[in-house]
Amino acid sequence: MFALFAAWQSRRIRVSRVSTDMPSAPMPVGRHAVTPTTSHRERLLAMRIQHLQLCSEKRASQLADVGIRTAGDLLWCQPERIAGSFRAPARACRAIRRFQSAIGLAVAVEGMTPRDAMLLIAIHRRSVDSLAGEHAATLRRDLERFSLSTQGTRLVGNRGIPSLRRIKAWIAECQTEVQQWTAAPVPNSSVAA
Repeated sequence: MFALFAAWQSRRIRVSRVSTDMPSAPMPVGRHAVTPTTSHRERLLAMRIQHLQLCSEKRASQLADVGIRTAGDLLWCQPERIAGSFRAPARACRAIRRFQSAIGLAVAVEGMTPRDAMLLIAIHRRSVDSLAGEHAATLRRDLERFSLSTQGTRLVGNRGIPSLRRIKAWIAECQTEVQQWTAAPVPNSSVAA
């Protein structure tokens, strides 16, 4: 996790030192378009808070006033220190922790947005390990049921719940990550007989 933070921090410093007064070259389009070299994790951590669709514009501007402008800033902040500047610190602290867990899950799973992760966390799927053991149809059904509740209606909004194809891709990604974790070589321990 620390290596990911260091990479994000160094990229952030490099981006902030780039001069913005020079005109940029036009981007090629079509089949000659340059593919971005940044990973899913880097893109998510560099996204501005208002583009994550985790919170309202008002909350995003309040976080910006405190110095939290990107998802990476929000992920590695200390909620207790930041929540003190809000009108209801305990409630703000809980919200910031929810945002942090959603960003953390979205960073861990390729193709997942923090908004999608927020939905999964609301139905108690909080980790890569728990998603790896799920069936896509069951998860989709649980999301549909949750979307009918008051909290689900508020979180889902007009966008709807993720498609079955996306859910299958997330589960496959989680299963490969869990397999990589478990495939790590076990230290050779010799037992004296």
